[in-house]
Amino acid sequence: FSARTRFTAIGKVDLGLMGVFLVLNSSIVSSANFLVTYRYLSTLNNRKMRDARSFFTEGVMVASWMMIAANPMLAIGILMLLSDRHWQTSFFDYSGGGDTVLFQHMFWFFGHPEVYVIMIPTFGFNNTILSFYLRKRVSARASLLYSMYTIAFLGFFVW
Repeated sequence: FSARTRFTAIGKVDLGLMGVFLVLNSSIVSSANFLVTYRYLSTLNNRKMRDARSFFTEGVMVASWMMIAANPMLAIGILMLLSDRHWQTSFFDYSGGGDTVLFQHMFWFFGHPEVYVIMIPTFGFNNTILSFYLRKRVSARASLLYSMYTIAFLGFFVW
């Protein structure tokens, strides 16, 4: 029992942190699964895969890359927080030489791209549905794809 854990129930907070850590790791693995499956199916060179390359598929690929890039930062931050709570390290404790704002930076490096992880597949889904029901091809397909990639890239720099 230390001063750092005096105000919170040790077991419940740590159990919640471990749950978030496991969810982050599982989303990294599932994103890698999406990317590998997409790559495998696109190398088969069959017509179904070429036709299935919709905006939604591209949006899921962009979101998968973003999750692989952003989730490890929060997972490392959670491990650092758990080590502060149990092994008396000072990553986030100012009195021990740590930086109190470091966790906020680590969280927002994850948090802001996470908004786009949710939204980019939605943009792709809307474009796919609209082009299907309007029975028209999307004009400026390349521009729409580049905008998804650019939004994903810039999402990492605005925390």
